Amino acid sequence: MKRLPKYLLVITVFCLIVFALVLSGFRYFLPRLDSYRPEIESYLTKQLNSPVSMTKIIGEWQNFGPDIQVEGLNITHKDVNVTAEKVTFSFDVWRSLFAFRLQFRELTFEQLYVNYHNPIFTGQSGDITLTEPDDISSIFLEQFDRFKLIESRFVFLTPSGDTSTLHVPELMWLNQTNRHRAQGEVTLDTPINHYGGLKVRLDLYTTKNGLIDNGKVFLTADDIDISPWLSQWVKNNSGVGEAKASLSNWIEITQGRITGSQLQIHQGEMDWSNDGTTHVLNVEDLILRMRRQENGWLADVPYTRKITMDGEEWPDGYLAVLYQPKEKQHDEAWRIRAKNIELDRLYAVLPLFSFLTPDFVRQWQYRQFSGVVNDFALDLTPENFEQSAINLSWKNVSWKRWQEIPSVQHFGGQLKGSMQRGELNFTLENSEIDTGKFFKAPLNIEKGKGTVYWTHSGDNLSLWSEGLDIQATSAWVAGDFRYEKQGEDQRLSILSGVRVTNAGDTWRYLPEEYVGKALTQYLSDAIIAGNIDNGTFIFHGDPADFPFDNHKGWFQVYAPVKQATFKFDSEWPALFNLDINLDFKNDGLWMSSAQAKVGKATATNLSAVIERYQQEKILINADIQATGDELKEYFLDSQMASIGHTLEELNVAGKINGTLKLDIPFDGDEVVASGDINLKDNDVTLNFMDTTLKGVSGQFRYHNDKLESDILTANWFGQPLAFSFTSHNDTDNYQVDVGLKGQWDIQKIQGLPSDIQQKFSGVFPWNGNVNVKIPEKGDVDYQVDLTGNINALSSKLTAPETQDLKNSPPIVISASGNSETLTVNANAEKQWKLNSQWGLGKQLRLLQGNLVSSSLKLPELSSQQRLTIALKGLEGDKWLPTLMAFSSLTPSENKITFPDNVHISLPDLNLAGQKWNNPQTEIMRVREGVKFAFSGSELRGDVFIPEASTPWQVNINYLYFNGTSSAQEDKPLKMANISDPNALKFSIRNVPSIDFECRECWVNGLLLGKMEGSLKQNQGALFLTGGKLENSSGQLSVNGVWSEDNTGKSTTKLIGKLKAEEIDEMAAYFGYIIPIIQSPLAAEFSLQWRNTPWNFELATLQGDIKSTLGKGRIEKVNVGQAGKLLRLVSFDALLRKLQFDFRDTFSEHFEYDSIKSEITINQGIMNAESVRVDGVIADIAINGKVDLLERKMDLQVVVTPEISATVGVATAFAINPIAGAAVFAASKVLGPLWSKISVIRYHVTGTMEQPKIDEVLRQLKENQAL
Repeated sequence: MKRLPKYLLVITVFCLIVFALVLSGFRYFLPRLDSYRPEIESYLTKQLNSPVSMTKIIGEWQNFGPDIQVEGLNITHKDVNVTAEKVTFSFDVWRSLFAFRLQFRELTFEQLYVNYHNPIFTGQSGDITLTEPDDISSIFLEQFDRFKLIESRFVFLTPSGDTSTLHVPELMWLNQTNRHRAQGEVTLDTPINHYGGLKVRLDLYTTKNGLIDNGKVFLTADDIDISPWLSQWVKNNSGVGEAKASLSNWIEITQGRITGSQLQIHQGEMDWSNDGTTHVLNVEDLILRMRRQENGWLADVPYTRKITMDGEEWPDGYLAVLYQPKEKQHDEAWRIRAKNIELDRLYAVLPLFSFLTPDFVRQWQYRQFSGVVNDFALDLTPENFEQSAINLSWKNVSWKRWQEIPSVQHFGGQLKGSMQRGELNFTLENSEIDTGKFFKAPLNIEKGKGTVYWTHSGDNLSLWSEGLDIQATSAWVAGDFRYEKQGEDQRLSILSGVRVTNAGDTWRYLPEEYVGKALTQYLSDAIIAGNIDNGTFIFHGDPADFPFDNHKGWFQVYAPVKQATFKFDSEWPALFNLDINLDFKNDGLWMSSAQAKVGKATATNLSAVIERYQQEKILINADIQATGDELKEYFLDSQMASIGHTLEELNVAGKINGTLKLDIPFDGDEVVASGDINLKDNDVTLNFMDTTLKGVSGQFRYHNDKLESDILTANWFGQPLAFSFTSHNDTDNYQVDVGLKGQWDIQKIQGLPSDIQQKFSGVFPWNGNVNVKIPEKGDVDYQVDLTGNINALSSKLTAPETQDLKNSPPIVISASGNSETLTVNANAEKQWKLNSQWGLGKQLRLLQGNLVSSSLKLPELSSQQRLTIALKGLEGDKWLPTLMAFSSLTPSENKITFPDNVHISLPDLNLAGQKWNNPQTEIMRVREGVKFAFSGSELRGDVFIPEASTPWQVNINYLYFNGTSSAQEDKPLKMANISDPNALKFSIRNVPSIDFECRECWVNGLLLGKMEGSLKQNQGALFLTGGKLENSSGQLSVNGVWSEDNTGKSTTKLIGKLKAEEIDEMAAYFGYIIPIIQSPLAAEFSLQWRNTPWNFELATLQGDIKSTLGKGRIEKVNVGQAGKLLRLVSFDALLRKLQFDFRDTFSEHFEYDSIKSEITINQGIMNAESVRVDGVIADIAINGKVDLLERKMDLQVVVTPEISATVGVATAFAINPIAGAAVFAASKVLGPLWSKISVIRYHVTGTMEQPKIDEVLRQLKENQAL
């Protein structure tokens, strides 16, 4: 014992040495642990029976023990794959020694990825069972007492077979023997969406084998996809699509199976589809409880409030469903109990159970039940449906017809029984019952009650009633019926009293299957209106034997009908206001009436008889008095609708008398109708031509659809006409052929402008044929062929002239069309030809057409709405007045509209004295107006005519006009045109407001330059503003007014300015050579005359002209045509006189500093009040008068020499020595003469062409001094 402390000390020291060696070994070994990685991987692979790999191992010793980090861990297993980015093992050595088991200070898995290859839940038929653990899961559940997951993922297969991923941001797991607890937050990815916020709490117990045995799971989630958690079996058979909810769920697990659950859906939504229809179910605060019942399930919803489906809220009710799957002991079965269920809310929910009762669900969906079931109890066995039982009460129930069960509305009552037998107590109110083929139309029941019983076994069916009292549309029936069917034998017995307020509804209550199709159809069509009191209906026998010609049954209807409307045949008009007794006895019917209304016509002496239904025809005789419209309506409502359509197109006004005989078969054979119609001074309107024949007299006859007339006389457009017609029925159309003949006065033809009509005289004969095809349905087609001769007409127009009319060949017109469109072809041989398409209506519309000369090819009509005109050799000057007369028609006078696109081509047009080469005109309707586009060798530009009252826009890019003019140089100024008595009058009011611009204008070979201005129409006057003509030689600005008084007389006034840098350049620009050289021009004028702007009248001309010519000179005054400018005041003759008188003084030119003039004009007389020429060597003053009409003058001219040698030479030398030398030389030459003269006076008389100049005074200086 004394050595015990020593031994203990030795042992302690030894243990310390060993522990120190072990610690030293760990400190040495752990940092070098990665070098032993292959051996570690091999060892772990053997222990786990799965390949294990790592990318790096880091180890070190801490105070608490070894700390190991594994990077890139990868474990491959047949059931699961595991990878981890980083795993930290921190062993607590001291705790492990005291606990005698492995203890971890820290066990952390970072970015752990676990992929399960097999579902973690198994089971069928709704039995969900957890799978057995594998080797790897056993490590987590058994070997680790706790661990932590960071940023990890678990991929697994859900019970529905979908792949889902569980994201674990952070989760703590605690293992205690066979108890396992966990708490954390996870997110779940599904194939549909990504949902987060799933909080999990687990408290599970396992068996010794590691299987989860019992436990509880509590889940809370927001907006999570729950469809993957439905079993594959449920998902495949229920049609569930997307399902998501915010919920809380308590799940109980017993013996490895889910045995109970209480799910509280705070807010959820689920959709599913059935037969292409998608439904959406929304719930709020719903509790669903499920409990196992052996192998089945009992589910109940204690309340259904706050449930909406497809946007409609459910009523508060109760529902419990017990389902037992098929087993050896029993078949599959359903037990359903419900209260306060609205049927129309169930049609979309039942498809969720279509895997159980597909036939039942299909029938339910088709019938579309609605209403409220107060109590519902159903025991359903799908495999033996006939044994199912039902007991229910309801109110206000409706459904659609399905197979042999009719539809019903507002149906209340109680039903007890099964398919074999049952009893139905019912009430009906405002209900529509659709029986399918039993009755021809649904029964509209206002009130009804009674009891119906049935028995059914095999092919035998019995259906009978007690105490039926039904008030329906127009009828009140009180009685009973019984129907028996045994195999192929059947019998129907009916006895009832009938009261009918509207006999026209009788067809609703005839059971076609039992009464007979032929009679049912006939009575349905025949009885239209009336009332019946104390009617009796008796039927007894087999409906197949009706009408009991073998005496095996009895059928009789006695009906005293008052105020009846009766239609003997469905294809003929009804008879009105009948008091008629109908007596149906088996297969015969007899009727008679003294008077009846046939449509709006009156029929007298009426009789109708059906001797035997087997003969299937009725014979009717009557006399008819009617108007044309009444007769037309009658035939339109009959099988003779073709005659009615004819009377539509040949509308007869006035009273008509006739007869009618009808032989009407029931089997659809042709009705034989015959009679005659007399006309006397009736008006007949041809609707297809929109015209009326006045005072038609004659007779026509009809036999079925054939019409034939005598020669009828009438007046058409106020002129006599003879015509006849026949008609017959073709296969597809009713055809009417009309022959026409007339001889008409041209001045009585309507539609021509009055100015044109007054200048024509004579008559022209014409004839034609009209073929009209009237289909039973659709539009009328007709063909018109007319030939007319205009040789006998005479004309006072410039075009066409009388000779043109005499030489004209016959005009041939062919037209075809219907009430909407008309195609017209016309020609005059060797002159012109035309094809066109017209739209008919309130206004005649030309849709498209082509008018060409006979020598040109006529284009085909196309689909484009366009008018093309191509005429050769057109004399535009002759035709222009005629065309303008037509264009001046007011909208009320012009009944024709033209296409939006018109193309005019006149290859060799002669207009305004010029031949225009290939002018092309396009007329297009554009937005808010019409645009004219011109192209050709002489004209290019466009004109826009707006629809609103705004000015026309005229833009001319190029104009070349070279009209004919006289070659005589000295032609007098143009006088006013002499009015042509045959010319058409032109008014200023026809001129619109115009904004015009011409960028390049050539007139008679002369480039005028750019022209622009605006014409404004205002109260019968046309105002020109902003008028401008501008080119490189000068500029003309002008404003003016063209007005017209009440008598139609015109007045023109122009005010303007003319400017030029050098007047000789301006004259040269316009093709003239004038003697005035290098002189700037500035002129102002105001002129007025009584006539149109283009008819210049000198006799009425008045106004004033002011002009100033700057410094320049006059050379060679005899310059031909240009000399006319100087002849107005005989200035050219005066200069020639001075040049002759002072040939030593005057040279070839006359220099001046300025020429100023002020001239007034009154009634063609020009007063030269002040014409001053400030010359270099002389000043010239001119005054007097010039008669522009007589071309005579009376002028006084004063010439004053201007040269002073002393002053002139001194001034010139002071400015320029060289110029001064020239002036000095001139003064030496002129000095001897001009130094002696002070003033020379001349008197100019005579005409402009031959002026006479007389010197009246020559005053010398010395004389002046004296």
